[in-house]
Amino acid sequence: MFQWRSRIQVKHKKAIWMTHKAVKAVRRKHNLFSKYKDTSHPAYIKASCTERKEVKRAKRNFEAKLSKNITRSQSNLTKSASRGAHSPVRGHHRGSKLVPLNPGVGVPISVP
Repeated sequence: MFQWRSRIQVKHKKAIWMTHKAVKAVRRKHNLFSKYKDTSHPAYIKASCTERKEVKRAKRNFEAKLSKNITRSQSNLTKSASRGAHSPVRGHHRGSKLVPLNPGVGVPISVP
């Protein structure tokens, strides 16, 4: 006799900085690799190049929006706007140390 089984759907959450276009490019690259199993295949090389460009563009745009939001909130001097601007940093790096992008300059700082 037939028994009903619950279907568990796993939703893969994208990273906060990723755009849907970048997620789509990564998924396409993975699918092409599983199809050809070869990183030197022309279709995979093209998809890999596209994926790399989209991920870089998504990171660049996210950081630009984040810095724009932080400067805007500092100019307004409102506490709630400042909290909203720093929330991605505060949520993922609580208690860890942030290292400056240029390793020769400055010392690591702690996030309060």
